[in-house]
Amino acid sequence: MHPQTGAIWEHENGPNGGDEINILLPGRNYGWPLVSWGRTYEGPRVSQRPTQEGMEDPLLVWIPSIAPSGMTFYTGERFPSLEGQSLRGRDAAR
Repeated sequence: MHPQTGAIWEHENGPNGGDEINILLPGRNYGWPLVSWGRTYEGPRVSQRPTQEGMEDPLLVWIPSIAPSGMTFYTGERFPSLEGQSLRGRDAAR
């Protein structure tokens, strides 16, 4: 939950690319699997459309994948420019 706005943010791992952050809103359609920036592990796109009218676009997409493994918001005083910014963890497994 964003500490200033109360909005619910979520990150998700795409299949092969297309990891994303969404701000979740009631009654909205986020499109999976009709829209996706990712590819199957064999290589073809999951969907021929990364976006579609009537479906929410992600706030942020990573291509190639970074495999986000956590997310928090900075609320400290030491780095004022980061106040309210999301910080995402990354899967370190190689």
